[in-house]
Amino acid sequence: MNPTRIDILGENYFLISHTGTENETDAHTLFDGVTVNLCPSLRADFCVRSYDKRGFVLAHDPAATACAAAHLSVVRGLPLDEFDFETPSGILKILCTGDGFFSLTIPKCKVMFAETAEVFGCFVRYTDIFAFGRVFRVVDTDNISSADRSALLPLLSVGRYLPEALLFSSVTGSRLSILPYTDFNPSPPSRLLLFCAAAYSYQRKFGVLSAHGGALFIDTEYSAVKLKIKCEIK
Repeated sequence: MNPTRIDILGENYFLISHTGTENETDAHTLFDGVTVNLCPSLRADFCVRSYDKRGFVLAHDPAATACAAAHLSVVRGLPLDEFDFETPSGILKILCTGDGFFSLTIPKCKVMFAETAEVFGCFVRYTDIFAFGRVFRVVDTDNISSADRSALLPLLSVGRYLPEALLFSSVTGSRLSILPYTDFNPSPPSRLLLFCAAAYSYQRKFGVLSAHGGALFIDTEYSAVKLKIKCEIK
């Protein structure tokens, strides 16, 4: 077993390519990161399944498909501009942009609601964002460097939904920054999805956002988030 290690926004993905679905490996406990199994598919170009270290399937993990596209185009050298992947959440299309980035669109994003809660004697305005099958609770701030992620914990018990993650976000110029709190979640969402939620929350308040963070470029619309992701093969 010789997996391809890929870094996306500081998170490790270990991709293993298989000749058939019957050979899909149970190797999640061997790696310090997400295990991605790449297999043939009858419904798309390939099938992708990703697992956390406990062996649970990550049903909503678009970063895994970006890893698969990077492996196929860079490691295996397939001369294709786009790939369709069968995933637990449906068919995802990844575009190879030719500049080392991989592009995808996350559709059906929406604001669940926005409310105010009292936290440590202060009133905090938060927004619940639905993106890719998960709910994220976002607090927009002017200066994320002065934020304390532990201050987000009281927000876990408020609202109408139990979020998958709590996060501070801020935009300086065109650079989007996040400070997430996910310690309560045994299977937290990827940083890619955290950035998506933060971008969509910002778009709702301040207009359509085009932001970049070096390894990630984001364009938001009123029902979707478009991403360009840098996949670093180690």
